[in-house]
Amino acid sequence: MKSIKPGRGRSRLSGYMGIIASIWALIWTFAAVSLGAPIFFPIFGLLFLIVTVIHTIYHFRNASGKNRYSVYDVVDSAEEPDPLDISVRPEVPSSHQDGPATGSRYCPYCGARAEKSFAYCSQCGRQLP
Repeated sequence: MKSIKPGRGRSRLSGYMGIIASIWALIWTFAAVSLGAPIFFPIFGLLFLIVTVIHTIYHFRNASGKNRYSVYDVVDSAEEPDPLDISVRPEVPSSHQDGPATGSRYCPYCGARAEKSFAYCSQCGRQLP
């Protein structure tokens, strides 16, 4: 079954933006300390730095990981399982072929039960193979 996931480029770009945001947070923090700004400003800079470092690590790991979170690429479930599949999709039989002696089959796109005589899925409307 094909699933739709985001490309790795989106996470990699977010990782690069995280590096830029981390540099900005460092400059902010050092400027706030050296200029004698109220304590809120250096604390804000440190908190922002921590968040951007975590954000950057997450996105670079997501961009280079084998089983990454994704929303926009089309991949085969045999290549890479979809992490959202468990929480979004109702339980679908592992075989999307003909059902046992009922004369029904399953839509390969949404997993809905479709009668053998159907040319289109009654759930998602796509043409059945």
